[in-house]
Amino acid sequence: MSGSTAQQSVFQDHEVTEIYGWPTEIDLSGKTPILWVEAADGSGSYGADILHTTPVRRMARFAHVPYESEGSRLLEPSEGEFRKEVLDLLRKRDACLYRVDDTDDSLFAVVSQRWKRNDVENIVPIIESALPEYDYSIVEATGKHGGSAHVVLDQIEDILEPSIKINMGRKDGLHSMKVMNAGLMLWCTNQLTMEVANHLKPILPKAMSFFLKQRHCAKVLDEKWLTDTIVEAIDNAKWLVGAFDEAKEWVLDDGDARQLLTWYWHKGRMSQRTARGIYEAYLDEAISQEPETMYGMAMAMSWFGTHQKDVKPGVQGRMQIIAGEVTLMSPNTDTFFEDVIVPGVKDVEDNLFEGIIVEEEAE
Repeated sequence: MSGSTAQQSVFQDHEVTEIYGWPTEIDLSGKTPILWVEAADGSGSYGADILHTTPVRRMARFAHVPYESEGSRLLEPSEGEFRKEVLDLLRKRDACLYRVDDTDDSLFAVVSQRWKRNDVENIVPIIESALPEYDYSIVEATGKHGGSAHVVLDQIEDILEPSIKINMGRKDGLHSMKVMNAGLMLWCTNQLTMEVANHLKPILPKAMSFFLKQRHCAKVLDEKWLTDTIVEAIDNAKWLVGAFDEAKEWVLDDGDARQLLTWYWHKGRMSQRTARGIYEAYLDEAISQEPETMYGMAMAMSWFGTHQKDVKPGVQGRMQIIAGEVTLMSPNTDTFFEDVIVPGVKDVEDNLFEGIIVEEEAE
């Protein structure tokens, strides 16, 4: 059966100007640094804000330059070194593709001419060849994002509708193409995406590591790798139910739940409003299903990312990913808390959930 294509994009598209050129100067006289690029076609120089939209902090770290900020200003004594080192770093990449978002004239990305575009439309033939019996939908590529594909697989025991998500990543030369297992819990229609943040992967249980595959988008599309990974993802789907069973075994008391959500808030992965909303959902047994467990927390997160009203699409997707992350980390819950959560919130004030009433069980 041939796949069906979803035409509506969840990504906000902007006009993006593409210019080949060479970095010439970083202007630090204003409120934000401006990178100037001399166009290779002789059309002139172009400048745009680089502080927030380009990974300047990463560039500075690679160049061993101390990066300081107050508001959006770079501070002495790092200004001169920052200007020189970042320019040298960019120039080493040879001529670069300079992408400007026309909505605010901010620099979207600086990538080398060796960078390859990999839009989701390019992988449709691979999906149709590898998965001819399954339906799929795509979110089309935009000026900033390569788009994504979603392939729905066969149901497992009337419990789960597994799927495969292929995310092409942002067109900034940094993001990878990711192939991820995902699932729809059939009775509650909660959505989860099985992905784990890079800094947590060292403590990810080996038994769960096969859910995550990625390939850098700057490389030429490897059709064999993508085909093999899609086929492997189909085999992995049967293990999803086991992952949820593991999460049900790990007890999470109220203090642990608050610490976990505080950590995600403190790390900037969810807002205070979202953390409080998830905590309230976690306290609702009808939503958490398995109270005081990692599974119950994952269900509260996925419920918030699937059913909560007035939540932006980006927040929905992020909560579905965090729900999958918590599920995958469940077999190593002790290590997760001892090495990451507890140290990460020890100096954070515990007032995030003030005013939320926890009902005590009757004696």
